[in-house]
Amino acid sequence: MYERKTVEKMLENWGNAVELYEIKKLEVQKLKRLNGNSEISNYINTLVEYMEKIIIDKINMEKYIRKLPYDQQKFLYLRYTKKYQFEKIKTIMFVSRSQIFRIKNMSIDNLITLMSCENGKRVA
Repeated sequence: MYERKTVEKMLENWGNAVELYEIKKLEVQKLKRLNGNSEISNYINTLVEYMEKIIIDKINMEKYIRKLPYDQQKFLYLRYTKKYQFEKIKTIMFVSRSQIFRIKNMSIDNLITLMSCENGKRVA
């Protein structure tokens, strides 16, 4: 079973995926210019594998997020991709501060259920 902290970390990674991918892409480009030895080539290969993992994880998380109700999708996008604070999110979504926290909790609970069910760990 997935824990809340694990899912929150996965959401942070999802939100940071594009930026992190671009940083690693620039790093690979710089290393390729060095035309270095096998150590550099091995490191480049490691970075490329990591970049692929970033994209795969992002796609997988988006698959789960798309199954959530619209308000939960919107919250996750604003919070983890746009990095908005709760006050700004409540203003954008026209809800109270307490409702934002309920949406957050429901989003994470629903993701845990979806991810656990898909991985054969059915939740009661």
